[in-house]
Amino acid sequence: MSNRDTADRKKMARDWVNLTLRGLAGVNTDCPEGDMGYFLVNSPIQNPDDAWPVILEVIRICRSDFYSKGNSEIGDKVISVLGAGPLEDVVVHHGDRFIDRIIDSAKSDALFLRALKSVWTDGVPDQVFSRISHVTGTY
Repeated sequence: MSNRDTADRKKMARDWVNLTLRGLAGVNTDCPEGDMGYFLVNSPIQNPDDAWPVILEVIRICRSDFYSKGNSEIGDKVISVLGAGPLEDVVVHHGDRFIDRIIDSAKSDALFLRALKSVWTDGVPDQVFSRISHVTGTY
């Protein structure tokens, strides 16, 4: 990944977190020009390979900006929205292709596991659901 790609990924993730925080606060979620907050709205369905590293970056941001600073309540809300939104879209629409990455991330990262537990499983293919439920402990 080039430096530009890395910078864009970080900006997309940061802008999505800010968009989510505005939404949680009931504030206008219109994005100013140049804001990339809506990247994770459609991208997980249309371009999951581009969305995946941004999803992981959102988790990194939550860890550094909320959990490490003692603000787990806000972190939990953002992680839940990530799970029930972009991550769910990847699981439902591309879970068969991403399942190994999903399981590996859930086993190695407690925040990713927390996000995964927020995924609604309606529409998840049976073989994907089986593997996810095994790692999340939900059935």
